[in-house]
Amino acid sequence: MDTKNRRRHERTAVTRPAKVYHAGSARYLSGYTRDVSAGGALLEVDSPRAIEVGDMIEVVVAWHDRALLSAADLVKARVTRVLRTDTPRQYVGVAFESAGAVTARRAA
Repeated sequence: MDTKNRRRHERTAVTRPAKVYHAGSARYLSGYTRDVSAGGALLEVDSPRAIEVGDMIEVVVAWHDRALLSAADLVKARVTRVLRTDTPRQYVGVAFESAGAVTARRAA
């Protein structure tokens, strides 16, 4: 196994609108995907509310131009890394609880 790249799934750069439900604050936070794989994603979240490594969140990505997304579109994920900036924006790496869940919804 390559020690420099610990990822099990190939990531693809893709920018799509996303929402993150953060149970700790009971809020939906807006953002965008930056890259996505079958096992996780890098999200750019526009919120000063701190997200911490280990937090459980739910992610919904607007893969299609539907006006409404349902609760069935939410994917559970665990925060694996956070990069804060000097703005309200933060970059959040997540691992999906169910590998392939987001990419399967993307194909639907």
